[in-house]
Amino acid sequence: LFSRMEGHQNIELRFSTTPALATALIFPNLKTYVERWPNVMLDVDTSYRVVDIGAGQGDIALRFVEPERGSVIRQRVGAISFSVYCSESILPDGFEPASDWLGLSRTGIRAVTWAPGASVSMPQQKLRDALDGRRASISITEYSGLVEAIRNGLGAGILPDIVGRRLPGTRAITTPALVGSIPLWLVTADRLAGYRHVTDFRDFVRDVIQKDTAAIAPD
Repeated sequence: LFSRMEGHQNIELRFSTTPALATALIFPNLKTYVERWPNVMLDVDTSYRVVDIGAGQGDIALRFVEPERGSVIRQRVGAISFSVYCSESILPDGFEPASDWLGLSRTGIRAVTWAPGASVSMPQQKLRDALDGRRASISITEYSGLVEAIRNGLGAGILPDIVGRRLPGTRAITTPALVGSIPLWLVTADRLAGYRHVTDFRDFVRDVIQKDTAAIAPD
């Protein structure tokens, strides 16, 4: 029944994820899924709000936040590593990646972090504390602005390695273990578990994560 329904009508699939995961993992690879399922109308939410899949706000989510309880299928599908990045143009001569926050403080580079009121992680606060003593930090309210500020040499900021290692003219200025990694969760509405277009989308997401995160794994 599910397969017959999927083959003869347009179907909406509501997917939510973060801007970083969308631009680095999903969008570069999504064409394969779209060509396989031309009748699926994808509604992609790349805001930072946490979509409650169990409450019916969406169908599938890929995110860093551990899933809520409810009628959902939860799966931990990997982890994303993070580092501090900055433009090569503002690095001191002979600089080597720092293995502690104190090592960063000696660079004289300013911090680029999220604006007050945004969700600031412990590593982001440590970055701000380490660099603010030399220069006032720059606060950004959204993801693309953060990336562009770092790329254009305004300062150093924390990025997922899947983004930072592909950003032209930038380099990681911390050793891999300093900032750490965050688990990735794939959450699906339980009511959709039997639909092939949904199981195929879940397989697509898992395959992309496995392929791309392995290619960008810390040395």
